Amino acid sequence: AEADDWPQFLGPNRTGISAETGLIDSFPETGPQVVWRTPLGVGMANVAVTDGKVFTLLQDDTSQYVIALDEANGKQVWQTAVASRYTNGQGNGPRATPTVSDGTVYTFTGEGVLTALNADDGERRWAVNPAEAFKVKPAEYGMASSPLIVGDAVVVQVGAKRAAVAAYNRKDGSLLWAAGSGAAGYSSPVVMTLAGQQQIVALIGAAVMGIDPVSGETFWEFDYETEYDCNTA
Repeated sequence: AEADDWPQFLGPNRTGISAETGLIDSFPETGPQVVWRTPLGVGMANVAVTDGKVFTLLQDDTSQYVIALDEANGKQVWQTAVASRYTNGQGNGPRATPTVSDGTVYTFTGEGVLTALNADDGERRWAVNPAEAFKVKPAEYGMASSPLIVGDAVVVQVGAKRAAVAAYNRKDGSLLWAAGSGAAGYSSPVVMTLAGQQQIVALIGAAVMGIDPVSGETFWEFDYETEYDCNTA
């Protein structure tokens, strides 16, 4: 049996819903069989699974890495350093889950370095640091926005006065647009069709926004304040 791919945070459509059918109702008392187990490093990123590989982020005592494992046996296929190690009082290491699309792995480190890598061999295609570019400090508890692919864009939360959310060209990392103003939340943007209009919906630090995926125009915004800008869902 071969399951559908799970190429990004919350699955193919970021709904947390799998299209698989014929699933068992419960695990046996002994639990599911462990096919393989691989010790990695420190971090809070989830995994993306596609084209026979498992992708995630982790860190050791020196660096944050993107790693690819063989889906069948858990053996390392490649590992690429993308930033220095990240430390935070709420836990060390990267937070955001990789997104895999058209042979490219897009990742966002704990301090917010956005990187594109070849899925086959881990070769770096480009890297940008949105927080540094917009002269803003990373979110207090670490950057947790799993990259979203929409058309030609890869979208993440930045948390700047001129860029609550920003989109970069997925081919070369150039800035396409910036939208909104305000601190980053710890949520990841999604694509929805609301009132007949496709839009990016982003829950930033103190509001939720609807954004045009092509132009970056803000369609609407609703204040949603929580303590410490901890919008996380």
